[in-house]
Amino acid sequence: MDARTRMAELARRFQAWDLTPLSAYDDLVSSKDDAGRFFAPYVPLVGSQYDKYKVLIYGTAQNIGRCTDLRKDLSANSDKLVWRLYYSMKFDKDGFQVPLPYNEVPIEPFREGIVPALAGLFILVRFGETISNLQDVQEHVAVSNFCKFSLSHGARDMNPNSLAQGEAYWDMNAELVREEVALLNPEHVIIAFNYERNPLAWRAIKKVWPTKELIMVNDPAWIKRGARGCLKPGGSWHKRVASEKTPEIIEAYLPQISRPDSTYVDGFRDLAKTYLMFYLLDWQTKYQGA
Repeated sequence: MDARTRMAELARRFQAWDLTPLSAYDDLVSSKDDAGRFFAPYVPLVGSQYDKYKVLIYGTAQNIGRCTDLRKDLSANSDKLVWRLYYSMKFDKDGFQVPLPYNEVPIEPFREGIVPALAGLFILVRFGETISNLQDVQEHVAVSNFCKFSLSHGARDMNPNSLAQGEAYWDMNAELVREEVALLNPEHVIIAFNYERNPLAWRAIKKVWPTKELIMVNDPAWIKRGARGCLKPGGSWHKRVASEKTPEIIEAYLPQISRPDSTYVDGFRDLAKTYLMFYLLDWQTKYQGA
């Protein structure tokens, strides 16, 4: 049974999932319709070549403010919610008919190109295959968010890492992720969100993978916030990579990284290059002894 067939089984389980524990966070959960019904959890987007390397990637959560157009679009497409990562943000493109463009996958750091670029570098270092097109990288991985339910303060998005007394919230998401992992059986798991300062997030991660070695990377949103200067000339990450020649694969990826909007820091692609170079060198040292 291939990975996408397994996702159909997972979708059935998720649609029947008991969401009662979310009621404790009713005032904060924004992934629900106007009648207060919680949106169903969603299955990972699985590329057609996923089983080749079995790389599974997790971001944090979708950003669904209470008054956003995204929430309205989700409410209007309740029959597709469990499969929402297979549709564009407006549900006007169906990834079951034609693979969804990577820059329309409704996970922000993925559609910006940073996460698929990271995955492409990992595949290059770990398996020796060069995949220069991010659309092709998408077909070789599976991706989702660890947290299936978005939080907000009013119209403002809330990072699950800031949730106080969030044991039940994180535990429910860990149970859902455990179901995904059981069916996808990943060999390599990339965690692309911050967890170090949140014991509940780390506890949830260890519930799913008590012993497995995970590939941890800084949340790509860190780049947009300026990365505390670490990625700029003179910063600690930049110093690590400054003497290295930028490899062709990263040069190929940079034009595919989405153009930053006005809320992003200046020189976003330059910062992204340093970020990608840092992890490329780190993985080369780890896996190849470079």
